[in-house]
Amino acid sequence: MFFFGNFGINQKMEPIAKVTLSCPHCKKESVFQLYRDYDSFELFFIPVAKFHKHYQALCCNCSSLFALDPAVGNAWRQGHFVAIEVRHLRSLTEPDKDFCPRCGHPLQSDFLYCPQCGCSVGAPPSPAKE
Repeated sequence: MFFFGNFGINQKMEPIAKVTLSCPHCKKESVFQLYRDYDSFELFFIPVAKFHKHYQALCCNCSSLFALDPAVGNAWRQGHFVAIEVRHLRSLTEPDKDFCPRCGHPLQSDFLYCPQCGCSVGAPPSPAKE
C-alpha cells in the first residue's frame, strides 16, 4: 500500500467462487479458485475507486495460475454461473512445465519419478555413444 498524506493506493484480491474444471496444464479435473484482483484508491482508509481489475483462476491441484476472461469473471462475480471453457483461460505460469500424468503434481524436467505418487514420469538417460 502506498500512502500520500491521507490517501493511498492498495492492492486487493477478493475470492469469487470455487469451480471444478479440467486444468489445461495438469490435464486433471480440479477445483479452481476464482479471484478478482484490483487496485483501490483510498481516502482516509475508505475505498473511493477501483481500477486495474483482473480476474484470475488458480488450479488447486497443480497451482497453475490463469487469467480469466473479464466478461466471464464479471458474470461469476455477479452470481451468473456461466460455463468456463479452456478458451476463457490464458496461462500466467510456465506453459512448458511438466506435470505427473497420474496425480498432476508439478515436476522438474530431470525427474524420473513423481515425488508425490511415485509414478514413473521419464525414461532414464541413455548412455552417451562414442
